Amino acid sequence: VLYDIISETMAYSSVTIDNRNACRLAVDYLVQRGFRNIGYLAMTRNIFNYQERREGFLDAMAAHNLPCSKGHILHIGQETAEIYQKVKINWHKIHSFDAYIMESYHLSIGVIHALRDLNINIPQDVSLIGIDQLPSYLMGNCQLTTLKVPHENRAILTMLLLDNEIRSPEAFKSRLITNCIM
Repeated sequence: VLYDIISETMAYSSVTIDNRNACRLAVDYLVQRGFRNIGYLAMTRNIFNYQERREGFLDAMAAHNLPCSKGHILHIGQETAEIYQKVKINWHKIHSFDAYIMESYHLSIGVIHALRDLNINIPQDVSLIGIDQLPSYLMGNCQLTTLKVPHENRAILTMLLLDNEIRSPEAFKSRLITNCIM
């Protein structure tokens, strides 16, 4: 049973979130607050979930008739420390949008800490929304708007599917996609 990724061939059961819908929710949230110039901060890692989120971002921007191209997706880094350094050193080159969706909690941590060290205020100077809620101790004083991802529920679903697989390995395969909320 695969956790946090989809088995496209259905060779395995899998449990993940609806990554495309997560980005639609984030874009909708920012548009409702008046933002039209929205960027997407991405990991350099190119995994299925991130690809789905990027496509969801592009689709949601198009649905709102907002200008958007692959140039709106800025690949920042792979590890939190690398992201922190790149943002801290290059923010003046990176920053060209009024609001950003951050692809993962790794990225959110690095970006938030770099901006804080640069004395850039969130949301006064730049608005951010993250995918996946973070514990407050990781964020310092920053109250980041995030999409809440149901980790516990997905883990339980994964264990149930695994139990089914153990009891009846020849049985059907399942693809479970959970929602996330603002």
